[in-house]
Amino acid sequence: MLHTIFNNPYYKGVVRYNGAEYPGRHEALVSETTWEKVQEILRSHAYGERSRIHDHYLKSTVYCGKCGARLIITNTKSRSGLVYPYFVCSAKHNRRNKCKQKALLIDEVAVKIEQLYENISFSPEFRNLLQQHVISEINKLSTQSQAEQERLTKQMAQSAEHRRA
Repeated sequence: MLHTIFNNPYYKGVVRYNGAEYPGRHEALVSETTWEKVQEILRSHAYGERSRIHDHYLKSTVYCGKCGARLIITNTKSRSGLVYPYFVCSAKHNRRNKCKQKALLIDEVAVKIEQLYENISFSPEFRNLLQQHVISEINKLSTQSQAEQERLTKQMAQSAEHRRA
């Protein structure tokens, strides 16, 4: 909870909107120097804690072949200090069942999935339907984006007019 508060740029006079940061109209509660010192302290402490976030493009998309539970990522360090990333059965890991699935090296799983994808082919009709669907979704997103841009432009003009008044 405190980590979230200390990472909020609002306190240094910045507002986040749609992933971007903008100078706020409010008075900063701390100076930029103090803000940076806090961020530096937080970064230095982060390395002393065990990180449980393991990013991988297959994360949350692969499941155990024995029991059907989701596979999760764990890193194992060898005696020499090398780190080996593995997929392990989440049910076995959390002792929800007595699954017999062994840990699987992530690189080996990735190769197997690549081999599986090489054998998948779609009929021309399905490819055409899929293409039409993707184009339709892109057009919807584009329309929504344009509408949002127009709304924000109008809002910005209204705000500027309100400030002048």
